[in-house]
Amino acid sequence: MKDKPKATPQERYVAYFDGAGMRPDATDSGYAWFIENTGIKMLQRMDGLTNNQAEYRGFLSLVKHLQEGTKATLHSDSQLVVNQFNKAWAVRDPELQRLLDLVRQVIWLFISP
Repeated sequence: MKDKPKATPQERYVAYFDGAGMRPDATDSGYAWFIENTGIKMLQRMDGLTNNQAEYRGFLSLVKHLQEGTKATLHSDSQLVVNQFNKAWAVRDPELQRLLDLVRQVIWLFISP
């Protein structure tokens, strides 16, 4: 993985994250993200994740990678993650709530609006 992108006041990063759940034998799950402006990307394999856990872990990994002050537009194909993050849908799974809380914490602590 390359260094974190340097935040500039003029540039808004465009980034994508995704996750894939495990197979029936609990293997081959993981998550990835890509920052379009810089070409920086990351892929992490982690056995035992559900699809939604993998999606949230991709989201969390991406926001942790961005520097303080970075402006970014993030894209996801997960309707569940997007709607839970935007508070349109309730979070009923404790592990997903924990991951969502971590995402929000990183955003509020390290990324300026």
